[in-house]
Amino acid sequence: MKDMNPNRSFKEINISIQNMLTNGEGVKKFLRFVANNPHLTLRDSCQIVTFKENLSFCHTYQAWERMNFQVQEDRIGVPYLDENGNANFVFDLTEVSGNFDYQPLTIAHKKVIKGLSLLN
Repeated sequence: MKDMNPNRSFKEINISIQNMLTNGEGVKKFLRFVANNPHLTLRDSCQIVTFKENLSFCHTYQAWERMNFQVQEDRIGVPYLDENGNANFVFDLTEVSGNFDYQPLTIAHKKVIKGLSLLN
């Protein structure tokens, strides 16, 4: 299991990211996460994946609420540090309840939509 301590130093986080990106399986898991979460920066995505590898779609508590989802009780979320060193948390789709018709647009979806709009 990964170190879930939200008080890890930037040095510890950077070492975790380096280990992930020098491992073929780690890179695949990272790319899958990034493809599913284009709204997150690469920097934040790296940190999140080093904390918990098998996440699908992640958003902050406030973002889930804006989409009419409710984070389940007793969920802590996955911590990451912003550029100022402040701890933030994201919650995976498996940790929320609500309208599961929601499907965020991936980069591939956006390219298809853009291509189709050029045909019109």
